[in-house]
Amino acid sequence: ADGTSAKPFATIEGAKNYLRGKDRTYAVEVIIRGGDYTLSSGLNFDSLDSGSAEYPITYRAAEGEKVRIYGTTSVDTADFKKISDTAVLPKFQEGVRDKLIVLDLKDYGIDQSIVKFADKVDVGATGKPMGIYLNGAVQNIARWPDVGYETINVINEGGNISEKTQSAGGATLAINNMTDEIAARLSNCTDKMYVEGYMRHDWHSEWAKVESVDAAAKNIKLSTYTYYGVKSDKRIAIVNAASELDRPGEWFVDSDNMMLYYYPPYTLTQKDKFEIATLKDNFINIDGAEYINFDGIEFAENAADPSVSHITNTAGNGIAILNGAKNINITNCKIHDIGTEAVVAVGSSNINIKGCEMYNVGFSAIRVNCGERSTLTSGNVVISDCIISDINRDTGNNAYGGIRLD
Repeated sequence: ADGTSAKPFATIEGAKNYLRGKDRTYAVEVIIRGGDYTLSSGLNFDSLDSGSAEYPITYRAAEGEKVRIYGTTSVDTADFKKISDTAVLPKFQEGVRDKLIVLDLKDYGIDQSIVKFADKVDVGATGKPMGIYLNGAVQNIARWPDVGYETINVINEGGNISEKTQSAGGATLAINNMTDEIAARLSNCTDKMYVEGYMRHDWHSEWAKVESVDAAAKNIKLSTYTYYGVKSDKRIAIVNAASELDRPGEWFVDSDNMMLYYYPPYTLTQKDKFEIATLKDNFINIDGAEYINFDGIEFAENAADPSVSHITNTAGNGIAILNGAKNINITNCKIHDIGTEAVVAVGSSNINIKGCEMYNVGFSAIRVNCGERSTLTSGNVVISDCIISDINRDTGNNAYGGIRLD
């Protein structure tokens, strides 16, 4: 391969490496032909991958063709089986047991950190559920209530982030509209269950592990203190509850045994595309590089590790522009179903984000921390003609808006 139309490179990485470090007296366009591409690791661009003011490097979709780059592992739907484990079946509601199917994630080499999506969550933070997609549509984690939240009554406040109260441990909560039937079935499957919601303030959501459910009293006890504590009449939901896997398109994961339980909306066939987001890297990581452009490319469906800072190359962003990168153009791209943020620009300058569409993003669509505040030096970041929707998917914290300026 030499990068010509007759002998093209098979991957973007191959084209990038061919250009890397070469002195050029011409601008370069890397034309990516239409199709679906899957990354198992992110694409990293540093200073040796730079263009120049006169001779920039542009990575673009071929004219009139759709280029889609995914961060997923594809599942053969034939590998789903009916549930045969008699020790597991009682955790699910009797009326749906024969409709559920199960997949052994170990067969696909799924990283356990993808499955243990809430185990590393610090007090006050939110979990980042697995990204599971059927024919491109997001499939939802099993929860109660199915939609929205229920309000709480505080039985025992437990502790909060204050060192004086942490030893009080997790709160005990009564949940309005929890019937005897619901309480009984939840009490049978608490080992992988979490509470998520607005436990004290309407502007701050967090996750907390459930320690136990008292079916007789219809109370739940949290396994740890919460960041701001709890308050009656605030809103919560119970998530990743096996007993609440009761609607088509929902899933529950047993993170210890690496088993994914799923309620398919219909009988799956080989024509169906079932995917699990497994790429925890940024799709594109621009670290100190200059004069690089991306145009007309779709980036979709990656994962995020809740223990990693958003400003690293393994943060699960769409495109990260970091550490003095300059003169970067992101134009006409579609960035969606992203674990963390669609575009992050930190410590960089002369960034142009134009005509892009961003949606189904875990946190903010665009996060910017550029320029020098003490001297009022502009980072010259321009965002224009972008369509942003369905952001802040995995956190209820109002700090993560469509565009966040740090």
